Amino acid sequence: MSRSLVDVVMPGLHAGQREVRSSRARFKVLAAGRRWRKTSLGVLMGLETGLDGGRAWWIGPTFPVATIGWRFIKSLARQIPGVDISESERLVTLPTGREVQIKSADNPDSLRGRRRRGPGARSLAPSSR
Repeated sequence: MSRSLVDVVMPGLHAGQREVRSSRARFKVLAAGRRWRKTSLGVLMGLETGLDGGRAWWIGPTFPVATIGWRFIKSLARQIPGVDISESERLVTLPTGREVQIKSADNPDSLRGRRRRGPGARSLAPSSR
């Protein structure tokens, strides 16, 4: 299979985001404020994972919160020729066949199943459960 280059305009990252993105750590845990742009960083890293041949989930604590990441990932994914965007499944299938999907942690059982490589969560607050 031949590879072709695609130019995707990605958001600019501030120094803290660049540090997290370049970290080789398996797990990355952030304690950052509302304006740190965790969503844009996580979506960017999820899309990069898919473009590099992996599968990524974007998980929010509730579906309305996860929808914020969904709108952002769609705007980036639309720049890629041959991408398939499924609104009903909140799933982006890249031309390589790899996927980036939006999930909610409302029901933890819904997070079982297929393996993924890449970012798995946005921000999850402490739970009373």
